[in-house]
Amino acid sequence: MENIRDHGATGTGGNPTDAIQAAVDACGADGGGVVHVPPGEYRTGTVMLRSGVRLHLAGGATVRGSPDPGDYVADGMPHRVLVGAVDAENVAITGRGTLDCNGLAFVDENAVIDPRPGHAGPVPRDRSPDGPLFPDPDRPDCALLFYRCSNVEIRDVCIRDSPHWTVHLLCCDGVHVHGVDVRNDLRIPNSDGINPDMSRNVRISGCTVTAGDDAICVKASGDYPEARPCEQVTVTNCTLQSRSCGIKLGSETEYDIRNCRFSNCVVYGSNRGLGIQNRDAGVIEGVSFSDISVETRHHTGNWWGVAEPISITSLPRTADTDLGTLQEVRFSNVDLVGEGSIVVYADRTEPIRKLRFDGLTHRVTAGDHSGGRNEIDLRPGEVADGIRERDLPAIYLRGVERAELENVTIEWDGTLPYHTHAIESEEFTDLLIDGFRGRQADAGAAVALSDGERAIVRQCIADPGTDLFLACDGVDGTTVADNVTDAAATAVEID
Repeated sequence: MENIRDHGATGTGGNPTDAIQAAVDACGADGGGVVHVPPGEYRTGTVMLRSGVRLHLAGGATVRGSPDPGDYVADGMPHRVLVGAVDAENVAITGRGTLDCNGLAFVDENAVIDPRPGHAGPVPRDRSPDGPLFPDPDRPDCALLFYRCSNVEIRDVCIRDSPHWTVHLLCCDGVHVHGVDVRNDLRIPNSDGINPDMSRNVRISGCTVTAGDDAICVKASGDYPEARPCEQVTVTNCTLQSRSCGIKLGSETEYDIRNCRFSNCVVYGSNRGLGIQNRDAGVIEGVSFSDISVETRHHTGNWWGVAEPISITSLPRTADTDLGTLQEVRFSNVDLVGEGSIVVYADRTEPIRKLRFDGLTHRVTAGDHSGGRNEIDLRPGEVADGIRERDLPAIYLRGVERAELENVTIEWDGTLPYHTHAIESEEFTDLLIDGFRGRQADAGAAVALSDGERAIVRQCIADPGTDLFLACDGVDGTTVADNVTDAAATAVEID
């Protein structure tokens, strides 16, 4: 074991970067072991881990990132980081100590990014109390970056106040992140929590993440020399809060993303709950979300999203993009409370295939910032209009082949003038609605189907207050069976 105090760190001030690095290098040179960080405060720049080294932060130890951007280097990696490892095996960060990334040193606390769409300059902070704060363009890129590493462990540590991405797992094999507490300032933009990127066999469990961007985001980026999928990712028993999306796949999907499982999680106070953004050439398939509760709300400021509990969009990033397929996505036993709509939206040239909602409840609410938020957010991308105004159903599907909605319940708890149907689906093929219960927000149809082929609506219950239960316009082949529509003023209208 190497103790950083034996290499010159005092824990009472100064900049012990060289001392910590010396301890790591000595440990690595001896074949690996533990680098012990005892109680105290240690301000540091970039530290690079070596194969076989476990950096252990004892309870009461705080490693604080330097406020000087010049103290951060890339050192053979694609980004400037606080703690990094490249081409390392059997590497870990553990302990009950704290990695304080000093994020507020790299933003202007008196300015926010202009909240108007299409604007990115600074404006006074009172224009948007929820941020995002205006960042220093020279802020570090990442708190922790593991690049082309295998058998990585991050356990029990508290990571707080990252100025940018917090944990980036890039091209890694075999990662376990457990019991980690990420506490970022919600006003800091791009402060993602944990991002597996072109990595495989990743387990994230028992973590709490508060982040000013996606809390957990699975990617397959095209910005690096490597070209590989992101696969076999599991996320369980986590509590997540985000100014963007609690759990997201994309938008970087240059390579395949497959076999991802998310279960037993809580997402709260977020701009979005569960999301998939397909924008590039990779295939996304074999994704499931189960036993998850989500609570979303509208926030002030230039954040992506409009409080969608679920947002799935498949659109080309540019006019030249050969868009990959998004298919085989399942949501089961998901309880949603949100100020926005569930949105599933596909490009007309590449529909979303095999989508299943099973055991889903969505209670639509309205909050302090919900007025005038009658829009869907299709960012990022150059082809589609980023933000489109429209009236909003509780669930909106466009361009889906073989969608199955089973045992779905919609409840309205405070409606707004732009709220419409419980379920709206257009430009679909082979739609099944089985066991739905609910009604529309005000007048009109509870279920509205248009411009589709082959729909089955069966064993549904129209709640009291239903105006018209089912409206079909331009649907080729509709089967309606065994529905309880006594509470509806009108049962079915088919044009």
